[in-house]
Amino acid sequence: MTVRKIKRVILTLFGSIVATALLASVVFNKDMTPEAFTPTLGTENEQYNHNPEPVLKANADNASFLSEDEIEKVAFRDKGAVPVRTELVAWGEFMAGQTEIRDHQIARDRKVWIVQTYYPDGYDTKRGRMDNAFVTGIYDSETGDVLGAIYKPLPKGEKPEGVQ
Repeated sequence: MTVRKIKRVILTLFGSIVATALLASVVFNKDMTPEAFTPTLGTENEQYNHNPEPVLKANADNASFLSEDEIEKVAFRDKGAVPVRTELVAWGEFMAGQTEIRDHQIARDRKVWIVQTYYPDGYDTKRGRMDNAFVTGIYDSETGDVLGAIYKPLPKGEKPEGVQ
């Protein structure tokens, strides 16, 4: 195929696409401007919210928090788990140093339990077994629901700080 024929085919295709779009806008009486493609939900008046309110809002008071003992029963139920650290912090404070987890459905001032656990004999994940694993679990302070986890394999023979 010559260069002239290739140019002719490209121009024909481009012309066909433009003509089809114009014809569709006239026949179906549709607005073809980019503003017309803003996503909507349900009714015509309800616009898509690009910055929704968090689902888990700030805690009302500290009285409804699970105790450290209660959260550790949930977190350390696996055989071979070695507790490393349990701490109650604000979600935003925890997120400040994180790159692995992002979740904007949790208010920055909501309290969460950060539970770090060492598994010297290994830990089973959805992706397979991780030998000598260090797991950081993030739990809701009121319900104990798992909000996220960070799994890190440690080099053979290495232990996290604070573990003997």
